[in-house]
Amino acid sequence: MEALVGARIRPKSNRLRSSAESRDRRAETRSQSLAVRFAVAASIVILLGIGLLGSWMTDRIVTLAIGNAANASALYMESFFEPLAQSLATEKKLSKEEIAAIDAMLEAPALHERLLSLRIWSKDGIIAYAGKKERDLINTAGPQTPELLATLEGKVQVEYGLPDGDDLPVPASIGRLFEIYTPLHLSGSDRIIGIAEYYVTASSLEADLAKTRLWTWLMVGAVTLGMFSVLFAIVFKASRLIDFQRQTLEQRITDEVMLNEQNTLLRFRLQQANRRSSELNERYLRRVSSELHDGPAQHLALALLRLDELRPLVWREGGATVADPAKQPPQWTASALDIIKRALTEALREIRNISSGLALPELKNISPEETLNMAIRAHERATGTVVTRKFGPLPAQLPLSLKICLYRVAQEGLNNGFRHAGGKGQRVEARADEHAIEIDVIDEGPGFRLDQLEQETERLGLIGLRHRVRSLGGNLDVQSEIGRGTELNVRFPFNSVREPHV
Repeated sequence: MEALVGARIRPKSNRLRSSAESRDRRAETRSQSLAVRFAVAASIVILLGIGLLGSWMTDRIVTLAIGNAANASALYMESFFEPLAQSLATEKKLSKEEIAAIDAMLEAPALHERLLSLRIWSKDGIIAYAGKKERDLINTAGPQTPELLATLEGKVQVEYGLPDGDDLPVPASIGRLFEIYTPLHLSGSDRIIGIAEYYVTASSLEADLAKTRLWTWLMVGAVTLGMFSVLFAIVFKASRLIDFQRQTLEQRITDEVMLNEQNTLLRFRLQQANRRSSELNERYLRRVSSELHDGPAQHLALALLRLDELRPLVWREGGATVADPAKQPPQWTASALDIIKRALTEALREIRNISSGLALPELKNISPEETLNMAIRAHERATGTVVTRKFGPLPAQLPLSLKICLYRVAQEGLNNGFRHAGGKGQRVEARADEHAIEIDVIDEGPGFRLDQLEQETERLGLIGLRHRVRSLGGNLDVQSEIGRGTELNVRFPFNSVREPHV
């Protein structure tokens, strides 16, 4: 049972170690998966943030850049054209000289490359000046657009985009441009005397805005990537720390479980040891009982039998017990006393051997045949009878426990035959083959009924002998009938012979 418990506990310890290794792998996987999940989620959030932040920043930068460029252009243009439109303070149109001066100014390289179209409006909405391609618009009323109305209030109006082609002689392929409405003031005052509407190319601004957008996106991306890297490092380190703490906790739990298993195993082994100790004590007592019965008890029984034969020789006279030599020959009495003495001596010797734990030590180095001969000779000396023996081929050597059992089988069978059959027709037969060894102890006595074998106390020797034989893997068979004697057969298969548990 102890081996079975070990087989149950140890594989579980292996499973616990395997579970610890699996937990280590799972902890590493969890650490990686947590970092990966953070990277994926953070990437999505950061990409959205980069898009929103980058778009907002570029829009703000572009708006501010366009506004600044438009205001700069408005101031620049106002410094050129406002002095040439002072007549609008009193007239609704410009003089031919002022128109010619404005045309000449527009031909200058500084303005010709940037200024695509120019219109000057009076406060009443009359076009006072238009480019050479739009001369027919001079002195005509134009639409009162919201930009014109807002400019009359002193605000510079700027639009940035592609030309829409409405009353504008500029091809759409020219790209983005500024549409600017600038108020014209009377020199030295804040009085608005007209409005200058002109269109300015934005090619240089477009290049600057493209570079600005690029650098804005690069800066936002670099800063965000740096933030993401720092956060990822923090999360990864934190996840590793969490996994390490979890692994440490799981290892402690595993150690606790293993310790509990070991305590359970030790407690069970202690219980098993206590039970085994009790069983060993019981078996030892049974063995001692068997040794006492099969050895000394047999000799004492023989002595008692001889004492019963001497009972007719004694009587009581005046309170003293004396012998009557006239009733039996003196030599017969002496023979009976010798037998009794030898039986008691042999019983005393075996009791001493049993007490010292060295029962039948002389059997260790002799053959099975000599073992049986020793038992037969001891019986013949003790009883004065003759036992017939018939031995076939026997092994040269057998385990000591088996030779002791053979000795006890012969001893018990012959003693029972002498006690119940008077030693009539006693013989011992033994033989062996490659599979087993057998021994027969036979007598020609009165026999007995086998159904009474387990009930009669006088047959306890056979019961103890059967237990001894079975403990070595053998089998004992008793054949007896009333009036036909008794045969005791013992067989030990070699493949089942084992040392007895003490």
